[in-house]
Formats: sequence, C-alpha cells, structure tokens
Amino acid sequence: MTCPLEHEHKISRETAKPRFVEQEQSKSRKYPHRRTIEISGRDYVIRFRRSRWSEMGSTDTRSRKLFAWVSREGVQVAALEFHEFEVQPWVDNQELLLSFDDEASLAGQLAELMVEGWEWPATDVMGYGNVVELRYVWTAYSAAAAGMWATVANMLVDDQFPEYALMALKAFPLEYEGSAAEGSRAHVGLRRRQLAMLRHYHKLLGVKPFPSRQQASFWMFKINPRSRALIDEPFPHRERLEDGHAEGDRGTL
Repeated sequence: MTCPLEHEHKISRETAKPRFVEQEQSKSRKYPHRRTIEISGRDYVIRFRRSRWSEMGSTDTRSRKLFAWVSREGVQVAALEFHEFEVQPWVDNQELLLSFDDEASLAGQLAELMVEGWEWPATDVMGYGNVVELRYVWTAYSAAAAGMWATVANMLVDDQFPEYALMALKAFPLEYEGSAAEGSRAHVGLRRRQLAMLRHYHKLLGVKPFPSRQQASFWMFKINPRSRALIDEPFPHRERLEDGHAEGDRGTL
C-alpha cells in the first residue's frame, strides 16, 4: 500500500498549507462546536465539525471524520483531522483489511498493523471501543505556541472520543510530501525527521511505535488508559505463531 502523502506536492514548512487544509477551505463548511483553551498564557479557540457515519465497504464497518480549526486572535494557526472507526465484533480480519483500505490507504496500513499485532482486532481491540486515527496536523509555526497542536489534540480526544479503545497516527512531516523518493538525499532527511517525531510524539501524546515485522512503519499507538486491563499490548504476528497460539478459522491472512 502507498501512503497518499507520497504523491502530494512539497509544501513550505513555514508558510504554505497542505492539501487537506486547502481542501477544507475550498468548501463551505459549518463548525458548530467550539472550545476555548489557554496555552502558554494565550487563548486559542477551537472550532470543529464531525461528519456523519459512512460505511466502509459493508454495514459492519463504518467511519467518520472530525476536522478542527485552531485560531488565535481571529487568525487560523492550526488544523487537525481525526478519523474514527467503528467495527462490529464479528468482522474477520480479511473484511477488516478490505474495509479500512477502502476508506483510505493510510487506514489500510493501520489495519495491517492491527491484524499483525492482535489475533482478532475486531474483538481484541474494537470490542472495547473505537479506533481513532489522528491523520493530519498542520501548524503555522510562526504564530503558534510550541506543542500547542498536541495540547489541542489531547483535549479533543478526551472531549470527543473518551471511550476510544486505540489511538493511532503515522509520523510523517508534511513538508516532505512528494519530495523524498527512496535513495534521495531528501529521503535521508525524511527518515531523520521521522525518528525525531517518534520521540517527540511519545513525549507530547503518550503514543509509542507499533511493534512490527516492518523495520520502521513509523506508526504509533496508545491504548486508552481506561482499557489497559482489557486490551493486550500488540505483538508481531510471527511471534504469536512461535508462541504456539492458534490461528483459528476467521480469515487469517
């Protein structure tokens, strides 16, 4: 699967806005929800909307989006986009993979890691709540307090997704969109940034890298603290086989 970020145009870290922001601005949207938060002695206003649930290939899997603008003194300084996934407990791994990939290639990557990490994600994880993906973040660096976006993200998760089972994101700096082909100098810079982001996101959001047979997927996750006693930590599929766990009959890949 290919990450859609790899096909987009390069943006300037300081000024230009990524495609997900431009797409949101190109449409007439209403943002009925509003929150105010103080960060580093300054007030930030968060205005956001939630889409309706939409099916992902079947009536047993569905998703919806939350888009939020963050502004300070009337100027937009950040944007965040979350995707929430709800899956019925009888969905097998094959249907899970197909449904998530149908929603977006990023969601498909996440589904692959969940199937690799848990025997039956639909019950082992989503039997205790939904999966929430923080897909995109944009910040106007010159106008926002350091780490402001993470404070907003944590607030939105607590406020809008309090019963989530798993939160996930992929560490990918948007300024490298479409400009870091493997083997290029830019690709080396991209990998350095991603490794730094792993440490940064762990500190700011409490997420940690997915254990995976892939050398570096740069996907990170966090189990809801309320569900840690119920949801096991993920471990790679190969280790599960070596430990002698049964595969079962439910469409294992």
